Amino acid sequence: MPNEQAGQRVRHGRSLALFFTIAFLVPISAAVFITVLEGRPEMTAIKKLSLPALMAIAAMVLAPAMAAVVGACRDEGLAGLKAMLRPLLHWRIRLRWYALSLFLFPATILITLFVLSLFVQELTPAFALTLLPLAGLFSTLCEEVGWTGYATPVVLKRTNPLKVGLILGTIEALWHLPADLWGSGAFHGSDFLTHFIFTSIAIVAFRVVAVRIYSRTQSLLLCWFAHAGFKCGQLLFVPHNISSQGTIIWQIAFMIAVGLIALVVVVRDKGLSHGVR
Repeated sequence: MPNEQAGQRVRHGRSLALFFTIAFLVPISAAVFITVLEGRPEMTAIKKLSLPALMAIAAMVLAPAMAAVVGACRDEGLAGLKAMLRPLLHWRIRLRWYALSLFLFPATILITLFVLSLFVQELTPAFALTLLPLAGLFSTLCEEVGWTGYATPVVLKRTNPLKVGLILGTIEALWHLPADLWGSGAFHGSDFLTHFIFTSIAIVAFRVVAVRIYSRTQSLLLCWFAHAGFKCGQLLFVPHNISSQGTIIWQIAFMIAVGLIALVVVVRDKGLSHGVR
């Protein structure tokens, strides 16, 4: 039995490495492809989307889900795939978890924007009901199938939820780098590194909260809702025509807000820093 468990641990570790490899290689390849073909857009990528650009973005979006399918099937075949997706149907959960997952980040975004708008007029909340928030629903589902559906349960077997959130959050932030560099690198110019650092800290903080939700509910569905609120809330309410400087101001404020939420979660939930699930 110990030998069998050790073998399973090694196999899962190799599958996890394969997951990360595929998840990173696909967006890197897509970013290189579209950059060679069309160069980087002068403004943010969402303002200029050709067919090749859409194909590249689709590859980036699908990468975590594709990598998760490969990893799950390598571990346990079709049974592993079913086990990975089963938490997506886990919906019989207390209403407070639905409220937390659905409204925490949209409310945070709106409150942060309202406060900022008192000092920076261009950060007045907008309501951009376009295809982008709908696309965000799909992209966050693909991401959560990978980060929560596959990676989180594997890493949770090795360490506590807080460390899982910090580790996966850091990896997830780095995973966004190729898309960010292509999509908004020229727009931010010399401020790109600052933009990326602040965005990355917010992503890590979000992942700490997402792992907390998963460790308490075992629901991939709720983690998807939370991620959708985090991303689609920004696509809905943050003005799309703000300057690079205004974007940095927003990212600093949002990073602080999400960081405080993660800090409250860590302080209130001692199980995050221990093996308690």
